[in-house]
Amino acid sequence: MSGPLVLEESARIPSPDPSYDWPTAVAIDGEWLLASGSRYDDTLYVSNVTWLYQRQPDGSWSPVRQLHQFTFYDDINEPSVRLAIEDDVAVIVKESASWIFMRQGGTWSEVASPIQTNGMDLALNGGTIVVTNGYCDWSSNVYRRHPTSGEWQLVRSTPAVPPGPDDLCENEDQRGDVDVAPNGNTTIESIYAPQLYPRISEGEFGQIPYQLIVQSPEHPDGGYGAPVAIDSGYALAGGPAARGALAFRRDPTTAIYTSTDRLQRPDFLDVYSPRDIEMSETLAMLTQPIDRLHGQYTGSISLFERDGQGTYRHAAKLLASDRGPDQYFGNWADLRGRQVAVGVLANRSVYVYELPPSFEQPATLQDSFEDGNASDWNPLAGSSFTVATTAASRVYRQTSTVSNAAALWSNTDRTNQSIEADIKPTAFASTPGDKWFGLVTRYTDAANYYYITIRNNNTLLLRRMVNGTFTTLASAELAVTLNRSYRVRLETIGTRLRVFVDNRLLAEASDDALDHGRAGVMMYKTQADVDNVVLSSNPQTTLATHQFASQRDSSWEWDQTGTWNRLADFTYTQSDMTSGARAITGIATGDQIIHSRMRRTATAGANNWFGLAARYRDEGNYYYVTLRNDNTVSLKKLVGGSIVELDSAPLSIGTNNWYRVRFEAIGAQLRVYINEVLRLEAVDSSHASGRYGPIMYKTTTQYDDVVAVEP
Repeated sequence: MSGPLVLEESARIPSPDPSYDWPTAVAIDGEWLLASGSRYDDTLYVSNVTWLYQRQPDGSWSPVRQLHQFTFYDDINEPSVRLAIEDDVAVIVKESASWIFMRQGGTWSEVASPIQTNGMDLALNGGTIVVTNGYCDWSSNVYRRHPTSGEWQLVRSTPAVPPGPDDLCENEDQRGDVDVAPNGNTTIESIYAPQLYPRISEGEFGQIPYQLIVQSPEHPDGGYGAPVAIDSGYALAGGPAARGALAFRRDPTTAIYTSTDRLQRPDFLDVYSPRDIEMSETLAMLTQPIDRLHGQYTGSISLFERDGQGTYRHAAKLLASDRGPDQYFGNWADLRGRQVAVGVLANRSVYVYELPPSFEQPATLQDSFEDGNASDWNPLAGSSFTVATTAASRVYRQTSTVSNAAALWSNTDRTNQSIEADIKPTAFASTPGDKWFGLVTRYTDAANYYYITIRNNNTLLLRRMVNGTFTTLASAELAVTLNRSYRVRLETIGTRLRVFVDNRLLAEASDDALDHGRAGVMMYKTQADVDNVVLSSNPQTTLATHQFASQRDSSWEWDQTGTWNRLADFTYTQSDMTSGARAITGIATGDQIIHSRMRRTATAGANNWFGLAARYRDEGNYYYVTLRNDNTVSLKKLVGGSIVELDSAPLSIGTNNWYRVRFEAIGAQLRVYINEVLRLEAVDSSHASGRYGPIMYKTTTQYDDVVAVEP
């Protein structure tokens, strides 16, 4: 199951004036884009300017004019400015004023604005402008053009409700958030009465009374409704209870919206909400949470796509090509059609994304060589690759130590590539100088490719070859031992390159010299065994990480049975030995790798074990690996409550001994590594997705460094 498609910007618009904090708001529609900026002087006067840009035939964006500038005195903080643009209408709103501009041909001119609200939020769709009142009175006004005079006029006001709690009112992103559907007749807004939830109103404004639609029954979680978004027959609402966004579908008979789905990112597992939610047709966009205590998706915006059954899937991640390692990405963002504009204050830039017609991407490929052939591989001249049989499994073995050796995987010519493999060096050439082994991506010919080298001098180099010239992009120290297996991963996603060894990020760089090619393995004057190769089009994504250094790690939203406590040595222990126990975490995914350190400290009865579960759906359906008191390890599945053993092997298991266990579920391939050695593997398709976490039976067990990733 492929993960979300990774997209970098198609254009980057730098600040037109470096003296401004820019952008403080953005809006996009087709060939037009708005972006505003603010500048303080020494007397607390603030100048705010909105610039208008137009897209050029080559995809770049050029400034057309300053659409509007205003100055105000600010002795507390800068008031929010909101922008919207659709077809030939552009709107600028701040807390006490508004401006409307209309386009005729290529000329934009200001027209009279009737908007008399505090402008906490703004939406424009279907020729309808909706502006919310500020100061927590949770109401909004709707404006349309008169069909004869063409003047904008107020056509409806939604009733105010009592103010919400102070913590919601103080956060401007949760004060009166509003959106309007493409039909121009349906609005959604945030209200608090008596708790936060969305209010949806629909009807021909000014012609028939609107009706107030409240989802029924009330969602059991409560505490959701900001930010909000609405489109044709669907609505989204974020909030503490949503941990992302709740999706609502309109019943065409009753006109009632009911919750049907939940949109989640891996960093939305607690009470924190996305800063903004946008909808456009079947697409939904969630920006980063306002409070980022978990950085797994730092620097990304998520796009979800709705299928014909109304289910949303995480379809794409938007990244900036020049992003920093911990950069907040998406202070402001707008989605219109298949365009996204993202404003980043830290870079004083607007990033524009032209989304592809489809987010589909090549399937994840795997090769364990257990079929006894390597027909999908193309060894290059000078290589000596064959499939060999070891005591544990079949491997792809390279035996020449004369010079360079490489094998490329057929049908892997892609732009985005992540290749990983178990590589065990078995011998280095006796001649002086460097010897190394590694991986290669975007290989087009012998003079152009990216590659990593793990070298006999205990270093790792991330390099490129361009037109026959070598360049080292990054390096790291790494102890190298013969006959020791290394799990090596090389990612080339967009312009970002990353190297992982044994699940640790060791090197990264940015480079745009090469944009496609094949992937494979490469070595120099080194004999090595290659096994369990995986190729995807995704970067490795951390789904969950728990090191238990804080109480918060152990108060995570686990699906738990048994008795769990965080110990003084920052481990997580389960002490009930009367029966089975588990601690399942994260959100359901397809491809997943979970690994952890663990040890048993006490046992009860003749049959006991501890281990990890993967693709956990419910207590009767999951895969699991067990380290057992009879000195065996076993890979099993539970299907409808029935246990089936898929593989087993002898292994001495001691009390109070630490074991590093890695459980991979990629496609139908299941693999278990213990202390970095492949012990178990099987092919099974009973469970396609699920969650993951520790599991045991009649054993007191300690866990540490529980990490789950999506390869």
